[in-house]
Amino acid sequence: MNPTRVALGYQMFSLGLVGVWALFFPLSFYQDFPGLGMRWVSLDGAYNEHLIRDVGSLNLGISLATLYALVSKNPASAIASAIAALVYSLPHLLYHAHHIQVLPNVFEQGLNMVLLGANLVASLLILYKRGAYVSA
Repeated sequence: MNPTRVALGYQMFSLGLVGVWALFFPLSFYQDFPGLGMRWVSLDGAYNEHLIRDVGSLNLGISLATLYALVSKNPASAIASAIAALVYSLPHLLYHAHHIQVLPNVFEQGLNMVLLGANLVASLLILYKRGAYVSA
């Protein structure tokens, strides 16, 4: 199990899950994300179907670019998908870190930071490895 493929797989899965949910089921995403009794999106503002579908398509697009990198085993594709995910993930993490108080408790606040940070770390790992080992 090589770190580049694991990072790409995590990036593809996590962004793809958010992408499909937000794009195809925007009201459910707004009311129920991330699930398991937690509701994070609805705590941070009014429902906006257009915005949620845009976020969904952005996440799904990056996820599919990452899938291509995994399937093609091309280091340049891995780097490109990691850059796209990084450009999305860093401001996303910073926004939520600055507005963390909207979440109801320390557990959910910490979980939010860990999950958002994991995408950032995955992107940085892929870039650090320069997409190497994607073909292994």
